[in-house]
Amino acid sequence: MSVHLILVFVQLCFASAAVVGKVALWSVPPGALVLARVAGGAVAFLLIAGDPRPQPPLTRGEVVRLLVALHLGIFINQSLFLAGLARSTAINASVINTVIPVVATALAMATGAEPGSRRRFAGITVGWVGALVAARVDRFNVGEVKVIGDLMLLGNATAYAVFLVVVRPLAQRIRPMALAGLLFLGAVPASSILGVPAWLELAPRLTGREAALIAFMVLVPTVLAYGLIQVALTRAPTSLVAIYIYVQPILASVAAAVLLHEAPQGRTFVAAALIFTGVWLCARAQAPPPAHPPGRGAPPRDPTTRPGTATAGGR
Repeated sequence: MSVHLILVFVQLCFASAAVVGKVALWSVPPGALVLARVAGGAVAFLLIAGDPRPQPPLTRGEVVRLLVALHLGIFINQSLFLAGLARSTAINASVINTVIPVVATALAMATGAEPGSRRRFAGITVGWVGALVAARVDRFNVGEVKVIGDLMLLGNATAYAVFLVVVRPLAQRIRPMALAGLLFLGAVPASSILGVPAWLELAPRLTGREAALIAFMVLVPTVLAYGLIQVALTRAPTSLVAIYIYVQPILASVAAAVLLHEAPQGRTFVAAALIFTGVWLCARAQAPPPAHPPGRGAPPRDPTTRPGTATAGGR
């Protein structure tokens, strides 16, 4: 199979997280869906990885870094994504998700990991304006559910961008599937706080349709997408793998229009144009982006870029 077909299919998997996830959230509590994805991902990635223990063993500082990374990139990221998706639209979720490389570039510059430049600063500014347009910050009202959902999605993207910066040193020395398994496994306890009560409420009334939707969310945008990213990385430059993230909003918009009857609004196109311009400016000022660490979507390991995600981020 052509690597380009694989990469398009990967982004279709990630885009499905917003569309199928939206359908699932009509009857499945977000906490239950988060726990299913985290626990299911942990089992799958650990089975694929075999023995996940890094050699040499992690230092105390690396353990702390791993704990921070898994809470940001898995628990907080997943929780805000699904909570925001329940209140907003699949199209908005996909568009806002593309701000991750802009935020990561800003963090890398702020921490001294990457040099600053006027072009990068301009890209960050333009990209953030686009994210705020998508998140309807001009109409912020604590009583408007969709605005709150968009801000949750923006918080989810920001948490994932910080995760990229934090996880990079670990991603450079731990095998990808082993790192994914450790991250997802470590996020199970936090995800269980809301997930276990949600499952206790859901289990007695769980239908076959809901079980199928949950299984899809675990298998397709979580396990299958990330596994295929690893295949793609053996056949194509990481820069090519990363750039395919920008196919995701297009695929999600088409699927959302067909399945959810969501129509993109004018501000969605404006926001997408601003975010893509910001990412282009940032990309012009840096080296090509590398591979994706695990998570909702397929982000690259370099903290300054994102394709899920893995997304996914991702999703």
